Amino acid sequence: MMHWFIWQGKNSLKDFNLWIGKLPKITRAPERYDTVQIPGRAGDMIRKVKLITRNTNPKLQAALGWLRGSSDLIFSNEAGYIYTARIVNEVDFDRIGNDLLQAEVQFYCDPLKKSANADRETVTLTASGSIYNRGDVASRPIVKITATGNKTITIGTMSMAFSNLSGTVVVDCDAGIITKNGAIWTESVTGDFWRIPTGTVSVTLPSSTTVEIQPNWRWV
Repeated sequence: MMHWFIWQGKNSLKDFNLWIGKLPKITRAPERYDTVQIPGRAGDMIRKVKLITRNTNPKLQAALGWLRGSSDLIFSNEAGYIYTARIVNEVDFDRIGNDLLQAEVQFYCDPLKKSANADRETVTLTASGSIYNRGDVASRPIVKITATGNKTITIGTMSMAFSNLSGTVVVDCDAGIITKNGAIWTESVTGDFWRIPTGTVSVTLPSSTTVEIQPNWRWV
């Protein structure tokens, strides 16, 4: 079986005739990292892969242009999960044997992986209820709120109070921003951006309020 990865929405094997000689191990994220820490983020870990292709591969030049930048990353041995990653090393193919080329790619990954099906895991509530975090760590959801007026919404033990709501606003708790119609929403908001702890968590809604919670479950 030839192993692959998905990067920039394209499959290394199907789209570029590149296969992985050895997949990175499936490991638990370490507690400490050697790379630069970003406030509010978990840090980075490096996952290295050896790519192999034939020296007659007509798609090799296109592949070199593809293997750069930042993207979601899926490995064939963890096809249900997505890493947020970036490539920082130069990718150079060297000859091995008579007709094969090999290159090493270093992915700097957020160590907390997320579900590859996140867009299908949205929970919609029109009254108080609960949500179950099936991940390993607290998640940072994206919450769409449809309401009018002043509303306070509580998820678990964390509350956010909004003034002058109208229509729909989007609270991105990972990015730490609130938008309406794609622009930053500047009305008064108090409270910290929500974190959904593991297990069953209560959601308290005021009347005439609808929330759509994309939970962004994460695993170590």
